[in-house]
Amino acid sequence: MNIEPLICRHLGSASEWKRLAFMAPCCEPMLLNFRLYHEASRLGLPDLLRRGLDFVWQTASDDTVDGEADELVKQSRLQPPSRHDEGHSFAQAAIQSCFAISHTLRSLRGPHILDALDVADAAIYAIELHYRNELFLTKRTRSDREFLRRTEIMRLAHSLERLSAASESDRLKAVARLRRSAQRVPSTLVRA
Repeated sequence: MNIEPLICRHLGSASEWKRLAFMAPCCEPMLLNFRLYHEASRLGLPDLLRRGLDFVWQTASDDTVDGEADELVKQSRLQPPSRHDEGHSFAQAAIQSCFAISHTLRSLRGPHILDALDVADAAIYAIELHYRNELFLTKRTRSDREFLRRTEIMRLAHSLERLSAASESDRLKAVARLRRSAQRVPSTLVRA
C-alpha cells in the first residue's frame, strides 16, 4: 500500500488545519523514536521536540501561530545527531524525527500537500532506515520491518479518513480525537 495517493486524495483540497492535523500524528510516534535514541545516547532534547509538537497540535486546533514557532523551528533543527553520533541505536530514526517535527513547524503558516507528503515519507522511511543498519536481515527482522511499515501506513490512512470525515465546524473535536489517538501509538520502531 502506498500512502501518497491517499494523502493527495484526502488533503489535496483540504483546509490547512487538516494538513497540520495529519502531519502531527505522523510525528507523534517519531517523537517516541527520538526518545529511544535519547535513552540510548543521552543526547538531544526530547522535551523540546515535545513542546514543538504540542505547538503544532494547538495550531491545528485554532490557528495560533506566533513568534514562538520560529524559535521552536530553530531549536528543533539543532536536535538531530551529528554524523559522529550516528552509530548510536536509533540515530537514523532520530534524524528523521527532527526533520519531520521541524518541517511541520516550518509549515505552520501555510502547510502544503508536499509538506504532508514529506512528513509522512519521513515516518515510513524511519522504519526502513532503522532496519537497514542491521548487517544480517533475518526472516524475523524482515517480517518485523514489513509489519511495522504496513501498520504505520494503515494508521496514517486511518488518520486521513477521520480528517476527511470531519467538518469545519467540528475542528476542535476532530483534532482532539486525532491527538488522543496518536498519543496512544507506540514508537514505530518497537514491535507491537
